[in-house]
Parts: sequence; structure tokens; C-alpha cells
Amino acid sequence: MFRSFLAVCTAVSLLSSSSLSFAESASAQAVDRPPQYIAISFDGSYNNAMWDQIHNFSERVKNTSPVKFTFFVSGVYFLKRMSSPRAGYPRVNNEFNQGCEGYNDCGRRKGGWWNTHRYYELPKQWRNGNPRYDVPAHSAIGFGDYNEDIVTRMKNVNRAYAHGHEIGSHANAHVDGTMERWAKEDWDKEFEQFADILYNYAEINNINNNTLGLGPFAADKPRLLRELRNNPTMKVPNSDLMGFRAPQLGVGRMSNGEYSVFPALDDSTYKYDASLIRKPHEWPKKEYASDIVVMPLHQLKIVKRNSNGVKYESDSKVPSMDYNFYFKQTNAVPIPAETEAELATKRRRLAKYKREMKDTYQKYFEGNYYGNRAPIHIGHHFSRWNAGIYWEALQEFITENCGKAEVKCVTYKELYNFIESKSSNEIHAYESGSFTKLSRTGGQRHASLDRATMEIKTAAAERSTDRLVYINNLDLPKGVTASRVRFEVNGEAVSEADMASGSYVNISFDPRNGDQAKLVRAVALDSEGSAITESNVLIGMRDTFTSFNPETLRFDSAATDIAGDVGERLAEMGDSVCAHDEKAHLGLHDHDHNSCNDQPIFRDIISAENDIEITQI
Repeated sequence: MFRSFLAVCTAVSLLSSSSLSFAESASAQAVDRPPQYIAISFDGSYNNAMWDQIHNFSERVKNTSPVKFTFFVSGVYFLKRMSSPRAGYPRVNNEFNQGCEGYNDCGRRKGGWWNTHRYYELPKQWRNGNPRYDVPAHSAIGFGDYNEDIVTRMKNVNRAYAHGHEIGSHANAHVDGTMERWAKEDWDKEFEQFADILYNYAEINNINNNTLGLGPFAADKPRLLRELRNNPTMKVPNSDLMGFRAPQLGVGRMSNGEYSVFPALDDSTYKYDASLIRKPHEWPKKEYASDIVVMPLHQLKIVKRNSNGVKYESDSKVPSMDYNFYFKQTNAVPIPAETEAELATKRRRLAKYKREMKDTYQKYFEGNYYGNRAPIHIGHHFSRWNAGIYWEALQEFITENCGKAEVKCVTYKELYNFIESKSSNEIHAYESGSFTKLSRTGGQRHASLDRATMEIKTAAAERSTDRLVYINNLDLPKGVTASRVRFEVNGEAVSEADMASGSYVNISFDPRNGDQAKLVRAVALDSEGSAITESNVLIGMRDTFTSFNPETLRFDSAATDIAGDVGERLAEMGDSVCAHDEKAHLGLHDHDHNSCNDQPIFRDIISAENDIEITQI
């Protein structure tokens, strides 16, 4: 954010989301720091090649970045597609299921994207504003292909379960229960049919006799016949089908203060729902009047980079799910590329979009890992949208983070068991962050820091090359007193004084000595000399601040890790911070003067530890 006044420094606010009073937090700090859980799931199940890719990846990283996934499978993919649809309904496009995971994978929905089946019965459909139960059932995502395809899919389900992954339900035909205004009885029917299809798929598809429905391209029919006759049954016990995610996150109509899916889930064997969206700091908990644990996806701000490579949080918000990135970035349509020039542009855009997802997931993880440890929820699909960049970004995220200390990349079932083992007071204490945090520099940070903020500002001193850094605002919890303030420059303490609203330190620059930038930190101290909170500003010379080099920032050996990280971030900004043709992209503010050198320019940099305002003089 850029301001029009001379010098600004944003306050450092360390996850001050707790509603506990200070006295209450003293006892709450006895709660042990929980692990950082990461729950990653895949919706759908159609693409058998994708099953193999996911399995091979998890096996490849199991000793360095161990991860277990939850697969929310769709029942209709275990039903063989019909050779002829019911009268009055168009046949699904023959190419529809060749690598597509739902109609949005191949294009906008048209009449021909719907398909029907003699066995599956959609609970309730609406025609002209009225509920109808006598119309043929349809699927928004088609059905399985031939029987060998369905058997392979069930083998993949069983293999995943045998390797410690979890199988959950994504219902059947990918119908939005909210748009269709489903009531509890509709969900009851959907859940009953889902279990029926998965546990009786061989009988339903007539696999065990000689009318096996082999595909026309089967090259080795005798072998396939033997394999299909010995088809695997569903190996996942019904008691282990614990989780549900509603298609299109549509959880039915609201009645008596809760969505209709929850009373249906209460009457089923399901234990948790993964369909709702919450804020990133929120922990799983039971909501409404239900006994079902809500495992929410989280609403994230997409992290982008300006033309100099500096990361910033955009105003674009998405749930933590790949399809939502796909929709936000390319309107859920593949990027066209017919010429060499278009292909080059496509490659650049895909690299950018992949980086945005990775950066967004990483900021999401770091905010919670160093914060209140709310579990990370990431939902992907069995589709390789935009040439597979989202699957690639997810693999990189897992490889980078699942092997870190105190991180557990687990199934939702394991996360559910952890949540159920804790009392509601413990879950509240976790969500409030009432435990000792893990410091980004490897140490620990006292929980009381998370409920204290301080703002510092800079102002011109008597000499044009000097700056005053002073306390502008200090917000402390009730019962806490800041006795003194310590100012540090490049990691070394330079002054300490009694705390007052006007406490300041003078920062002097001498270009003859090569002074280029100085990191000033103000630390509020309690009566025992312990740090309560802090705020930072990076101040640089006007003439040299347009070209950053971390090796010439003159941060000495006593400089903090923050300073080192800032040096790396500044290096990313390149040599053209003041380039006039890039001002529109960089958001630079120069008081309407034509030259960057005429007035100070302000820039926010997010370091690994704090918000640090950069002030140019």
C-alpha cells in the first residue's frame, strides 16, 4: 500500500485473532503447540492415468515428504455408460470422457453434455420451478466408459486404500444440491445410491458373465476377459467411508438454521464434511446443530508478482481448490495457441499461473505454520487443467513442506481423529493461538506477542540525509505495560529509552561511507526487559535505492535474518524501480512529478518475519 505523505511504516500485527483476555491467555498458554496438519484431497476419480500419477508421486516422496491423500470419488464413474440413452435425452459427446472431469473441463454445458443411465436415479430435479420425480436421471459428468475402465478404477481405489490413503464420497452425478434445492430426503437417497453403486458395481454392470461390455479398442480380449471375471470388489469397509464433499460445494437448501446435507450426514455413517469455505485461521469444528465436523476449504487471496518480481496479495479471492484458480485465471477455458507466437505467450502465462498458485499456497502455509496452526485444506481434481500446471504446483508444494518439522500431511480421517481427541476448549485455544509459536528464525515466540501491535513512522530530520524513526502507536493487551523501547539498526542496539509516544531515534546516512540502506527495528520491552512486540522500517538513500544489490546493502554480521531476507527481496526488484514506463504496473507514487528522484517513493515489502515498510530518501 502506498501513501501520499512523507514517511509511513505499517504496524506489525502478529495474528492478533484471539478473543481471550490477557488473564485468560495466561492459563491457555499451557496448551501444547499442535502439529501443522495439511489435508490434501482429490475430487472425481474418472482419470485412471491420474490415479497412477498420484500414486507414483506419493511413493516417490514417502521418505522425504510423506503425504497421504483423501479421494472423494464420484459414484457414476463406476457405472458403465449406456449404448443408447433414454428417449428424449441427448447422448453424451463421445469425446466427453476422454480425459475430461466434468463438462467444465471440455467447454460450457450444452444439452449434449448431459447423459442418463437406467440404474442411477437422481433424487430430485426441477422443471419449470416445480420438483419432478418422474423424469429420467442425468449426470453432469457422464459415466464410466467400458467395464475394463471401471474395473481399473476400482483397482485404483483399492490400491490407494491399501497404501494408507482415504476414500470418501463426492456423491454421484455432480449435481449442485443447493441449486436443485435438495432437502434431507434427497441427500438420504443420494448417499444410499452411492454406497450401493460402489459395493455392487460388478453386479450392476453385469461384469461377472460373458456380456462384459468390452471396449471396441481392447487389444487383448482374452486377457481382459480373465481379469474382468476376477474383478476386485470394493475393499474399503463402509465404516471407513467417513468423509463427504458435496459436488460444486452445494450443500442443499437452508432449513431451521442449517444446510439440509447436515441432518442427512448425521443419519449416515459419515463423520465429517469438507464442503464449506471459511477463513484461513479457522480450525475444524462441529457447526450448526450437527455432530458432523466441518473440515472447511479456506478462502485465499491470490499472491501475484509485479514486473520486478515482488510478491503481493491481490484482491482476487479463491477457495483453496485448483478449479477456482482455473476459473479465475482463464475463465475455466484452456489457453488457445495455434501459432508459434501464441504458443510462446501461452507458455509465459502458464508459468505465471503456476507460480501464483504455488506462492498462494506457500503464503497460506507459512501464515498458519508460524501462526495458530489451523490445518491447511487443499482440494484438487483428477483433471490436468491448463496443461497440468496446478498438479505440478501442488507436487512442488508438497515436496517443499511435507518434510518440515511438526508438519503432518495426512488424510482427513487422521485429522478428524485428532480433532475428536480434543475438547472444544482445546480447539478454541488452538484457534486463538494460545500457545508458544514457532519463530521463523527457528526459536519460539511468546504467545502474548500475538496480541500486541506497534506502529512506527519516519520523518525528515534537520539534515536532508537523516531520518527520525519514532513510535506512533502502541496497542497492548489489558494488563500489559511497555516500560522501555529499544531501537536497533541492522541488528545492533543503538539506543534504549523509557517508552513514550514520542520516543525516537535519529538515523544518519553518509554517502561518502557508502551507506545505502538501514533496517531500523523498534522493540517494545516489558519491565523485565522481554520483548512484547516490534515494528520495522527499511530506509534507503534516494540516489542508490533504484538499484538493489544484497551484497552492497551493508548489513553487517550482526544483522538479523529479517535483514538478509529483505536483501533477497530487494534483489528481486531489479534495476528499474523508478522506470516511468512501469509505474502503472508497479503502483509507484511520486506526487505527480515526472522524475522518481523528485520525491520519496514508498514501497511495502513482506519479509519472512514481518511487514517492513521501505522508505526512500
